[in-house]
Amino acid sequence: MLRSRLGNATSQWSKILRSRQYATAGTIPRQTPISNLETNRFLPYPKLQDALQVLRRRLDRPLTLSEKLLYTHLRNPLEQELERGKSFLLLDPDRAACHDATATMAMLQFVSAGLPRTMLPTSIHSDHLIVAENGAVADLANAKDDYAEVRSVQH
Repeated sequence: MLRSRLGNATSQWSKILRSRQYATAGTIPRQTPISNLETNRFLPYPKLQDALQVLRRRLDRPLTLSEKLLYTHLRNPLEQELERGKSFLLLDPDRAACHDATATMAMLQFVSAGLPRTMLPTSIHSDHLIVAENGAVADLANAKDDYAEVRSVQH
């Protein structure tokens, strides 16, 4: 009885593992906004899916999640050299997510250079600019006042 259950469980897992794939353009709406705040910019799922198919044919082996994430963003998936630990990858990311004070300083440098916009959608996540002293509501209000200049650059 136990052997029979194990056999069925193994068979079911085998089916599941064989059927798992990268999220495809067929399973995701063709136009998915890059964020709730940027409803006019869309994730390039069809392009990513095409690159993934090229890479699967080229490499002829299962890909790790990291490989899928990186390799689908290759500038030229047909010709890019892909030798682990040796190749220099030319990537075209969809978005840059920056963190806290270092990102704010980088953005100030960007603005001081006089460039009108970033090359790709960029967001700054500044969670350490809030000092916890008087409770959430009061602290958030203080942070908004204290860092108004930083927030104006970020928007």
